[in-house]
Amino acid sequence: MGIPGIAAGNIVQPRDIAATVNGVPLSYANEMNVALTSPIIPGLLSKVRLRPAVLNEHAESSREIMGTVDAATAVGQMFKASQENINGIFLTLESAAAETTIDDIEYGGNDGNLQAAWVLAGTNAAVTEAVIISGNHSSAESMELDISKLNDSWTFTKPATSWNMTGATVSFDFFQTVSSLSGQVTVSINDGAATSVVSIPVAVDAVNTWQHFDIPITSFVGTCNIAAVTKVLFIVTNAQNNQTAYVDNVRFRAAPGSVSIELWDMGASLPANGGSVDYTAAGTQYTELGDRGIGGGVAASIALGLRGGKQFYHVHEFIAGVATEIPANNILTVGNYYALVIKYVDTNVSVYGPNTAYSVNYYTSGYAWKAEVADGLIDLLPGGAGAGAYSDLMFGILSTQPVYITKMRLKLFDSSDALTASAPDTESVWVVEDDGMKIETVALVHFLESTHEEDISANPIYMGNGGKAEIYYSSSVDDAATTAVFEISYKHEKPVVNG
Repeated sequence: MGIPGIAAGNIVQPRDIAATVNGVPLSYANEMNVALTSPIIPGLLSKVRLRPAVLNEHAESSREIMGTVDAATAVGQMFKASQENINGIFLTLESAAAETTIDDIEYGGNDGNLQAAWVLAGTNAAVTEAVIISGNHSSAESMELDISKLNDSWTFTKPATSWNMTGATVSFDFFQTVSSLSGQVTVSINDGAATSVVSIPVAVDAVNTWQHFDIPITSFVGTCNIAAVTKVLFIVTNAQNNQTAYVDNVRFRAAPGSVSIELWDMGASLPANGGSVDYTAAGTQYTELGDRGIGGGVAASIALGLRGGKQFYHVHEFIAGVATEIPANNILTVGNYYALVIKYVDTNVSVYGPNTAYSVNYYTSGYAWKAEVADGLIDLLPGGAGAGAYSDLMFGILSTQPVYITKMRLKLFDSSDALTASAPDTESVWVVEDDGMKIETVALVHFLESTHEEDISANPIYMGNGGKAEIYYSSSVDDAATTAVFEISYKHEKPVVNG
């Protein structure tokens, strides 16, 4: 019996299967899914295409900031290529855009001054607190909120002009003596109009401990002029007798910005470090990132637009060497060492990796590093153990390799993101294209329902490295479908992993 995989974004991790059937070799003993979301334009032909993705080189864990990308500093990871291509990467990043303090809750124990700043509507006024925070937090005091009365609220109003929170991330530290299932506090943003408020509940996952929240403004629900915010509120939306919440360091960060990511071939030997190697001189930049066989275009770097706060990213546009059906395709050299390089565009960005204090070397065929942009000289990141010990970025390299396709699925959504069926005169054809541009038709489908699956596990289709699955979707002008999610399942051999 198989062991179910664990979903990670659009990728489902491998699961072992006891046997293979229907002509699939026993060595193809892992199974994965990959999915892609693609727009559909009513009245036009749309092509939805994707290639398999198998995780190989990687270092898991996003517990510690390994380095910061800024205007003067690039951060990177050395790794050893186990495949001739890359079909996407994983990273964990946190934008460090300019931060504005709303209130750091430092009133020197003066409850009157705190209450003048955080105006009560209800029964229980806020008070300063300096005991619970001691030893658990970097601040001297926090704001204590009694959450025993439903709809009690505490409002901070900007003294002068409004805040522009367009694209921003709202952050604060929060401590609660009861779980969110029993007592709930909601944070709200207001532009001054009584009915113009956006809100989101504060969901604590551990009681009696400080938690830091980074909430993108786009996650708040409601209607508000985000470009002209004047008030921040904490409201009791589920009261609990004799329970308390604490708030500290209420801030917001500007729109998270972006970074660029490059790939450099460093040759057959792992580069030395310690300020003696210039990666731009010792390496050769791979300048053809992108899928010639699907998107057509290639670039020297990939721009990644960031979301607010600490986030996991599957950068599916970061592709190298997959289109083996294209004569000009430039594949990677298996066994060579490569550098992922993350560079500044418009905001400082923290790059995460494992907790180095655990003294575990998560990746043995490379290391995390930083380099001054001015000279390119690479240095190990210091790490919790010092001198670069146990320092790796949280990264994953996805690649294509030969597979046997077992299922193809399509889900259709309308403009409101609801599942929808296609119009009666819409047509589609589903195909598998092998690496030699040979197409084997899977099914011709008319009148697609909102979810359609072609199960070909009884007769899996072999697809060589460089092949892809495709749906040609000929939409009618009255088709309600505006978005397609295309997914394939496939069996593959266990990848060789150097790290």
